[in-house]
Order: sequence, then C-alpha cells, then structure tokens
Amino acid sequence: MSRKSLVALNVWLLIASAVLIPSCYRVTPTHRAMVPGPADYGGNIDIANYTEIAGWAWSREQPDERLTIDVYDGDTVLGTAVADKFRPDLLKRNIGDGKHGFSFKTPASLRDGQRHAIQIRPAGTNINLLQEAVPLTEQKPGGKKTAAKG
Repeated sequence: MSRKSLVALNVWLLIASAVLIPSCYRVTPTHRAMVPGPADYGGNIDIANYTEIAGWAWSREQPDERLTIDVYDGDTVLGTAVADKFRPDLLKRNIGDGKHGFSFKTPASLRDGQRHAIQIRPAGTNINLLQEAVPLTEQKPGGKKTAAKG
C-alpha cells in the first residue's frame, strides 16, 4: 500500500469515527483551569521562636521559582517572606535548586507568653503548607526553648 493510500485511509477512518462513534465514547479535552492544591507545594517551619520563624517552601510545579509565603498566627497574617535562601540540605534532598529557605523576624506582638500557632501559606492562597500549625516557643538564655503558656 502506498503512502498516499495510507494517508487517505487514515483521513477516512478519522472522519468515519467522528460520525459513527457516539459522543459519549469520544475523548474530548477539558478546558478547566488547574487550581493549585496542597500537593503542588512543599514546606516546613524549622524554627519558630521569639527571635525568628524560619523554614523552607517551594512549588513542585515550578521548582526553580522563588515562592513568596504568608506567615500566619492562627487566621491572622503576620507578614510575608520570600523563600529564596540557599540551604544545602534542600539541595541534597532534591528540593529544586536548594534556594527555598526563608527567615521571618518574629513580631514583638507575639512575644507575650501566650500560645501562638504558626502556619505558612503560598502568598494569596488559603493552602496551608503544614498539616498542623507549629507552636511558637520562647528562646531561653543558654539556647533552651520552652513552649509559651496559654
């Protein structure tokens, strides 16, 4: 069979399948926008004390982009940080190029001895990067940490 005959046969089959196969059996593309979900992001809070809140955050869909995160105490936004600091431990774990660390100065308003639940989210979303909020701890002289009372 010649190449021209094969092309003609393929065209005929394509047209025939469009006419003969009911639409319920045809695969049609969807045009819904993909909305980012928790599986699209990763992150952690490694330090949450009266001095700083620090950790890492990244987008699995855009591993070399720097993620801007919102830092929360419960439902209250404390501020934003850019996760752009290099951390060799992240590179070793194949988390993008390793430049996904962040550090955020703990606001003075949180240094009140009360219980605070710290959470991070990609900026402008309601997606918590952690399954559970991290309690803020008070940094004691000598490096000892204690959980704030509340």
